[in-house]
Amino acid sequence: MNEMSFSTVSVNVQKQTIWDVLLDRIVHPERYLIGVLESSIIKKSSDVIIRRMRTTLGEVIEQITIDVTNWIITSQFVQHPLFTGTTVNRILPTQSSAPFSVVTFGRAWKPKDPAFTLQPPVAGAKEELLYTKKIAERFSAR
Repeated sequence: MNEMSFSTVSVNVQKQTIWDVLLDRIVHPERYLIGVLESSIIKKSSDVIIRRMRTTLGEVIEQITIDVTNWIITSQFVQHPLFTGTTVNRILPTQSSAPFSVVTFGRAWKPKDPAFTLQPPVAGAKEELLYTKKIAERFSAR
């Protein structure tokens, strides 16, 4: 597996607000991720969700684990047309009274085809994170 590559940003909202946005990303990925045409939840338990997405690249199935205690959401590709790997979204610890949160998105993706010369879209994690920040801050301002 490739080394995990992280992007981190401070978000001007309370922890719970950004957490709610991260949970919404699971149910409605088309609102946050470019190329997602539709999605559905195949299976759901208290801390694990299996999600299917129809994307411009093909079908993607992920196992998503939600660690509420540690503010971590981990997604493992079960099926992806181009990559294997893991994505981790985490809200880092800050003082409980802090009016901001620190969020990190990490990716460890590996191309299925060793001849595939394009790098996995790890750089896209930063843009994804900034877009999520914008939504959370806009939601908080309401």
